[in-house]
Amino acid sequence: MLIATPGLLIALLRTIAIGWQQAKVQENAKAIADAAGELYARLRVYGEHVGSVGKALQRAVESYNRSVGSLESRVLVQARRLEDLGAAGGERIAALDPVDVGFNFGDVRSQRSLGFGDVCSECDLGCRDVGLGGDVAGWRRR
Repeated sequence: MLIATPGLLIALLRTIAIGWQQAKVQENAKAIADAAGELYARLRVYGEHVGSVGKALQRAVESYNRSVGSLESRVLVQARRLEDLGAAGGERIAALDPVDVGFNFGDVRSQRSLGFGDVCSECDLGCRDVGLGGDVAGWRRR
C-alpha cells in the first residue's frame, strides 16, 4: 500500500503533464517532418517542370536561329537580287537577327546565393531575384 501525500500527487501530476507535453511535441515534430517531405517532393516536381520549360525554350531559340540562318542564306539572297534588279516593289526586306541568349542559367550554381533585395549589377534597374536557381554572378545587395 502506497500513501499518497499532496506533495507526491503534485509531483506525479507534473510528471504526467511533462509526458503529455513531450507526446504533443513529438506529434508536432512528426507533422512538420511530413509537411517538409511533401514540400520537398512538390519542389522537386516543380523543378522538373521548370527544367523542361528551359530545355524547350533552348530548343525554340536554336530552331529560330536555324530558321533565320536558312532564310538569310537561301531565300533572302534571291529576294535581294530581285531588289537590285528593280523587280521588287515597296520597302526592302529587313534583315532578321538571330536570338542571342546572353545568360547561361546552367552556370549559376557556382556563384553566391541570391537573397531578397539583391539587384543586378549589370543593369542596376532594381531587378529582383525571381528564382534563378539560387545563385547568379554579378548580383549584389542593394
